[in-house]
Amino acid sequence: MTKRILIIDDEPLVGRLLRRALKGNVVTHVQSAEAGLERIAAESYDLVLCDLSMPQMSGMDLYENVRSTSGEMADRIVFMTGGAFTTEAVRFIERVPNETLDKPFDLARVRALVNETTVAKGNLTAVTRENLTEVDQNTKTVAKLEESTRPRARPLVTGQNVKRFTTAV
Repeated sequence: MTKRILIIDDEPLVGRLLRRALKGNVVTHVQSAEAGLERIAAESYDLVLCDLSMPQMSGMDLYENVRSTSGEMADRIVFMTGGAFTTEAVRFIERVPNETLDKPFDLARVRALVNETTVAKGNLTAVTRENLTEVDQNTKTVAKLEESTRPRARPLVTGQNVKRFTTAV
């Protein structure tokens, strides 16, 4: 099912990456929280992916504004962060029930998040959180398997070969 997704991030590269990753959905990218508020006021979205730290207005400010004007949309916001947290941001993330995506993104987790979003309830359900945890675990397992099955380069010269070579010369 096609979802309507709003990406709010001041980094154009993040918008392009997510737009490609979420191909098949209707994806809109804006580069400021102010522009995001305008889009949210004008249209309804199934999911809003919002950067936590942006110039002028932060994702935290956007959330508080959306929560006061249309609470249901506030439940659909997922925060993206590069990990540079202020004390205020840490408290905010602990306080709000919304999901958080860490940059760099695990695109499988982003897609699972989008696919599991429930518009009827206006938020992410407990089942969604369980599914995301499972996706995280599966991604780690696949990475371990890929690492363990990667062909290892054999040394061209071993200790025995060197001994034979020097003895023969």
